Amino acid sequence: MKRLLLLASLLISINTFAQVNTVPKRINAKLGFSLSNPEDTHNNLPNFRVEVNYKIVPFIEVGVYAGYGFYQAIQREIVGSGTSSTISGYAASNYGLNANFHILPLVVKEKELRFDLYVSGKLGGINPERKNFSPLPHKYFSDYGVYAGAAYYLTQHIGFYGEFGYGSYTNIRYGLSFKF
Repeated sequence: MKRLLLLASLLISINTFAQVNTVPKRINAKLGFSLSNPEDTHNNLPNFRVEVNYKIVPFIEVGVYAGYGFYQAIQREIVGSGTSSTISGYAASNYGLNANFHILPLVVKEKELRFDLYVSGKLGGINPERKNFSPLPHKYFSDYGVYAGAAYYLTQHIGFYGEFGYGSYTNIRYGLSFKF
């Protein structure tokens, strides 16, 4: 009976150890911040976002994001010989899918790099809290962007990241990155 218990506990510990070490750092979570700058306004409005990505191969991650931010809608109306513009602000949640293409794993074979370079694409939607404003152009309800990003990890699991590119609401994103 003692041998059976010893064998069972040994198999359980080997199985647990194997599960921990076979999938290292497959999940990447980001806490991000950006300032949205609507066209034709000079206001910078905060946007907060959480991303969770899963590494499917060493150089490709896919995932989802969700966030909350503040936006402005610009409505133009022709009045006589001129135009009238109305700017209204609203809070909204945003959500979508994203993918990251990591460049360094294709060039450098070292497993534990503290620095990361990647290209990121995002596509999603924006859900305004305020539903009673006039219909806006379709682009105000879509969230998209293509960014070049870099991350530096202070430890094996925690780092900083920054992204620069072209997006529907922001061109610069930055925040904390966590690897699990």
